[in-house]
Amino acid sequence: NVKLNIQGIKKIPVVFGEADILKALMLQPGVTTVGEGAGGFNVRGGRVDQNLVLLDGIPLFNTSHLLGFFANINPDVVQDATLYKGGIPAAYGGRLSSLLNMNTKNGNEEETKASWGIGPVSARAMVEGPLIKNKLTFLLGGRAAYPNYIIKAFPKNVNESRAFFYDANAKLQYKFNTNNRLSLTFYRSYDNFKFPEDTVYHWTTTAASMQFSSVLSKN
Repeated sequence: NVKLNIQGIKKIPVVFGEADILKALMLQPGVTTVGEGAGGFNVRGGRVDQNLVLLDGIPLFNTSHLLGFFANINPDVVQDATLYKGGIPAAYGGRLSSLLNMNTKNGNEEETKASWGIGPVSARAMVEGPLIKNKLTFLLGGRAAYPNYIIKAFPKNVNESRAFFYDANAKLQYKFNTNNRLSLTFYRSYDNFKFPEDTVYHWTTTAASMQFSSVLSKN
């Protein structure tokens, strides 16, 4: 398995200056892109639907925005990401090619922090902090795209196209004590793409998960 360095991903040069977890995967041996204008990734010759992508235990069936130009996960909210290209743990069920397991941040327990960024076609923001210090934390993150003003600069047969997406993440975590935690995660994304006369594409994902973790011993 390969554990991705989230801070390192943000330093990789990418299209439109937007850090992208899926584009970072393409640098790994055996991982290739599906092709231009298509989302997802192939692992060792497998198909896109042979990959299992999880976000805090939530399966994501669409992993990209804007026909593959952006990943559908805001890297600012991701704590860690691990790609299994073989030897997938049985607890995650069956997939022929790979498992991409991502976990979101738990929120800062001491103070409220915020971060944001603005790119040529999208903007993102994140805020995290304590609701009850050292007990209850929150995290909110979101992105939205505005590529239509660029599309309008294209020739007439193209400038009537439209494209838009957004995604949002929210997480609450309550720490009962050092060894026991309960977390609630919410995720939503929306894609809308229109090419004059022959292509209209919409995709919406709404999902939530609840996880309880307990450390029974140091082992």
